[in-house]
Amino acid sequence: MKCKVAEQLEHLVRPIESLRFDPSNTRTHDDRNLSSIEQSLLAFGQVKPVVFHPDDGTVIAGNGTLAAAQRLGWTHLAATPMVGPGWAREYAIADNRTAELAEWDYGQLLANLGEVPEHLLATIGFTAEELAALSSHVGSGDEQDTGDVKAKTSVRVLKVRSGHVEMIMDGLSVRMTEAGLTYSPRSY
Repeated sequence: MKCKVAEQLEHLVRPIESLRFDPSNTRTHDDRNLSSIEQSLLAFGQVKPVVFHPDDGTVIAGNGTLAAAQRLGWTHLAATPMVGPGWAREYAIADNRTAELAEWDYGQLLANLGEVPEHLLATIGFTAEELAALSSHVGSGDEQDTGDVKAKTSVRVLKVRSGHVEMIMDGLSVRMTEAGLTYSPRSY
């Protein structure tokens, strides 16, 4: 059995050959998307199951994960059958659309990215150019409402090295301190 599945999902592991792609899947997965999923699977393992129709094994949610696992040569994947009233098509659309409706908190994203160890930056799905562009959302000293705390956060230095991005943020430690949080930068 070839796969890398989180321990809490081991009871859901099944042969990939028992699953099939949804022929009417409304989402497409280009090479960049599948490569990102592959990198995530390699770094973190599979931490959430794909969802399949119990009648025929059609994947309702997780077609990209199935494709990436196949490209990695995996023979097994954690999968759970859809239970409930049988609204597979509707759930498949809702699963994809609800993720699209979320918005990034760019200040928090940059703060979180600053904590990502360099060796894991390739697993998060952003290119170096996209990471650099993120600074435009925060980097002009835009005031951001952080609940009770309004603070200016700007990216002071954003440099690309070895295809990775290093970020140093002005105001981050001040903003976190004012919010009652502790900020201690880590180096890896």
